[in-house]
Amino acid sequence: MVQEPLVYVYTNDESPKDMASFKTFVKKIAKGAMVDFRTTHSSIAGKGTKFGAGIIAASHFAKDTGTMTPLAWAASRFGPLPLEFTKSGTLRVLKLSAFQRLSAMAACAAAKFVYVTVAFETGVAIGSVTNQFLSQKTKDMIGGTMFSIICEEGWKDLWRHPFGYGIYFGKKGERLINY
Repeated sequence: MVQEPLVYVYTNDESPKDMASFKTFVKKIAKGAMVDFRTTHSSIAGKGTKFGAGIIAASHFAKDTGTMTPLAWAASRFGPLPLEFTKSGTLRVLKLSAFQRLSAMAACAAAKFVYVTVAFETGVAIGSVTNQFLSQKTKDMIGGTMFSIICEEGWKDLWRHPFGYGIYFGKKGERLINY
């Protein structure tokens, strides 16, 4: 009976051995990460993702703070905000002025902007640094998978076969990829 080891030890012969080569290594990683960071921010997809995330998060932040999104407030003819209602649904005696309503929505929008920006920028920074450690072969495989999902309608398989079931894990004669 063969017993698997409890711990695997991986070594890397390419790691820097002295401080000068380590500094060069860090500078190379930082330079590559900055190029990837700028590329993401200059693309339409990078800008669209941040804009879309802001739109999606706006209603969540508005609901939590008892305000509305600016578009919803305009649609309600700049009426009272949810924070002005009691639990029974009646208006409170002291209504807010238009400036106080605008201030409440501005505070909500600022919080949403900060949260979305920090989350997006952190994700881009982590992805940019991680990208520096991937081999070109791995990057090509990721790119090919993304191309297949987006351009060749592979996204339909994501809905038909959640978590790969039926593609990889289905019954022997039914799965799409036999291994």
